[in-house]
Amino acid sequence: MPPCLRVFALCLTTTFLFAQSPDWKQDKGNDKGNRWEGLLGQDQNGDEWEPRSFTAFVENYPLNRPSKLAISYYVPGTAKAFVQAQEIYDDLHYRMQPKDSFLQTTSGWRSFRGWDTDLLLDKRISSDSLGLLVKVGDPGIGNLHLAPAIVRAALPPAPVSEYRLVFYTMKEVAKNKFTVQAGDFKREFDQPAGGPRGIVTLQFPAVGLPEGDVHVLVNAPLKGIPGTKAVKFQVDFSHTGSVPR
Repeated sequence: MPPCLRVFALCLTTTFLFAQSPDWKQDKGNDKGNRWEGLLGQDQNGDEWEPRSFTAFVENYPLNRPSKLAISYYVPGTAKAFVQAQEIYDDLHYRMQPKDSFLQTTSGWRSFRGWDTDLLLDKRISSDSLGLLVKVGDPGIGNLHLAPAIVRAALPPAPVSEYRLVFYTMKEVAKNKFTVQAGDFKREFDQPAGGPRGIVTLQFPAVGLPEGDVHVLVNAPLKGIPGTKAVKFQVDFSHTGSVPR
């Protein structure tokens, strides 16, 4: 694990929202062979904020016929990765997790295949509503060392052109800037307002990013609250110019 793995100390004392029900994987109906997939069935409440998705591309899969999805993500070492799909707004509490035995630990591009869209179609969960989080090294709630996910159904692999980081916030946050750093590269991008009980979407181009470790620094001030209270965190990931398998 690189030393850049860390989370900024939050000005808010926080735990993550919608922690999974301990009985979720005990339901045999959620065992799909290569993955667990189903609805949690209840709102697992927590506090303040959580990351919902970090992707480089999600294909617009059809909602009128079944298809099979593949997830690709880049890990420069042999650390294990924890993969989870969920709704960005979490209305139905949908979750999908590949089983460990179907996830690779090789260095470079990794993939998970054979994700049938049957339940996504049945629940009308579109690609715009689908979030992916890939945590590298540790599935714990404090780990924000992530691997941006690429989700494809039929399109061939292509170079990454943009990253999209989405977080949910219980409190309303005001507009601000977020920073992307990688070596001598440093740029600020617009962070929109969001909440309460809503999402904030941060988008930034991959063009110009040097290969290697990248850090996304977020400082979203709470709207209408004086002082320094804010949602503050840092996401670390590895950028590559290569094309996924």
